Amino acid sequence: MSNKEKTILITIASCKEYYLLHTIKSAMSSAKYPNRIYFTIFNTVLDEKDSYLYNGSEEDLLLLKSKNIVYVETFSPHVLGIGFCRMNAALLYDREHDFVFQIDAHTIFDKDWDEKLINNYDIAEEYAGEKIILSNMMHGFDYDINNRESLYWQGNKKISFYNFDSDIEETTTFMPSIRTNGRDGNNQLTESLVGVAWVDGGQWNDDKISFKDVDFHEGNSVCAAMMFYPFKYLLEFLHYPKDPFFGDQINFSLRLVSRGFRIFHFYKPVFISLSKPQPEVDGEYQWKAATKASDYITYIRDHAMQHHKEIFSGKYFGYWGAPNEYALKRSKKIMGIENYLEE
Repeated sequence: MSNKEKTILITIASCKEYYLLHTIKSAMSSAKYPNRIYFTIFNTVLDEKDSYLYNGSEEDLLLLKSKNIVYVETFSPHVLGIGFCRMNAALLYDREHDFVFQIDAHTIFDKDWDEKLINNYDIAEEYAGEKIILSNMMHGFDYDINNRESLYWQGNKKISFYNFDSDIEETTTFMPSIRTNGRDGNNQLTESLVGVAWVDGGQWNDDKISFKDVDFHEGNSVCAAMMFYPFKYLLEFLHYPKDPFFGDQINFSLRLVSRGFRIFHFYKPVFISLSKPQPEVDGEYQWKAATKASDYITYIRDHAMQHHKEIFSGKYFGYWGAPNEYALKRSKKIMGIENYLEE
């Protein structure tokens, strides 16, 4: 099968996201082969006025009911957490594909992004073997309060949502990096830092790989807002459903590394994400809506922290963490947090 025939399944979790439909349109308009792009979307609706199925325009409904999109809305009195929604978005597929591309619901796509991503995967696979995943930390764009389709990248560079071409830009994406709040005098993580390892955007380092006339990096963590990998691994790495936010990237990175996956970061294509919050609607903003009033969110936030501690301390082995103690120790060393949460 040629690369232009290979299908890509884009999975999106959404809750009060103004740019959801823009994201779909950007992906389709910027793809070199749009007919091979498919979507599974799980959208949490907190208020009926935000429902596309009940209150969407005719154009919105036509888009969401197209043959390449599986779109599901669920009504809830509170947010359900990113883990639950990303897991459900992944499980909505109605056919097998070649690749999965997990993104956020507020993304701008680079010109010919589909061809570039698959070519990058082929290069990484030839370099490192089969078990690989591509991931980058995206740059952000700012909305214009007077015209929400007028977007600015890095302050003053006006860009088009549906015709973005990173070849004219100098700056690329960030490399995901694991960070902590601090260490003791011996550079060891202490008990006071339990639960504060996370994935953030880091600058590209000098340790790059040059292969097939392409430069790229190998890393130790993923950004959940941009993960590209073969469809055959989808069921091996579903997101933990009781994780509201914390652990979504650091736990996922451990699961990958502990099973022999290698994580690669390429400069191009570039994907851009909403960096500043949209204007508040009825005092609520995206995933933060109703969290203070929800016993469910309070419970899963505490549960996710405890779950994270059990995974990294070695109290839990299995699907949601490392498979065994040897894999855990090896993975933590690769990730640069060798003594993290050890008693």
